[in-house]
Amino acid sequence: MSEIPVRDTLVSVVMPAYNALPFLREAVASVQAQTHQDWELLIVDDGSTDETVAVAQEMALADPRIRVLQSAGQGGPARARNLAIDASIGRYIAFLDSDDAWLPHKLATQLAAMQRHGALLCYSAYHKIDTAGVRSERPVVPPPWVNHVMLLKSNHIGCLTGIFDAGALGRERMPDIRKRQDLALWIRLTRRIAAEFGPCRDKVIGIGEPLALYRVHPGTVSSNKSSAAAWQWKVHREVERLSLPASIWYFIHYAVNGWLKSRIR
Repeated sequence: MSEIPVRDTLVSVVMPAYNALPFLREAVASVQAQTHQDWELLIVDDGSTDETVAVAQEMALADPRIRVLQSAGQGGPARARNLAIDASIGRYIAFLDSDDAWLPHKLATQLAAMQRHGALLCYSAYHKIDTAGVRSERPVVPPPWVNHVMLLKSNHIGCLTGIFDAGALGRERMPDIRKRQDLALWIRLTRRIAAEFGPCRDKVIGIGEPLALYRVHPGTVSSNKSSAAAWQWKVHREVERLSLPASIWYFIHYAVNGWLKSRIR
């Protein structure tokens, strides 16, 4: 496990990339445009067949804060993210997929809130965008705090908005599942926070201001509801090992919350 560096404000940004050429430059530029400039970006190629690696390496040559890692074949986003987490050196770990983007004050806003409240996990509202970058009329706004029970009912944390304090929580890895690995991580972290640091209400912060842009297109979880539902069920049964009645109870909540989120345009 990597040691936490002296620079307590360093943020390690985890970015898996698979055939990411259409949006990779935009995603990276949104990190470079952050008002908080103390970051490292770890781009993990997951067996791309386009020019993703070449473009990523080109950007790394131009900006020494960018590192390019390569997984062995197509291991999926969980393995790619875990490779970056293992190689990271920042006190904080944040996530951004290669087809999404951050608004310029994203990191600064979240770090200030975390330091002000002593929070260990932070997330925010976000806008959905299409392939052309057109934003949804209304943002997806999360609750002001969550715990693991709330997350079993619905994933209130958009992965591209999540950031956690690895100095306090360690370099927690994502469960090695093909989808919904981010939800499984948030559940694990919030359960740990409650057990080791006190109520999540005091240590987990949701910011109602949109700080990121989540791109919806064929291939994203949001575009395939049946697949997302199947993996949600797997998180309940195979990762969390809930009983069948408990899984059904939480899945009903998930379905209702998913329908409500789908109404946001």
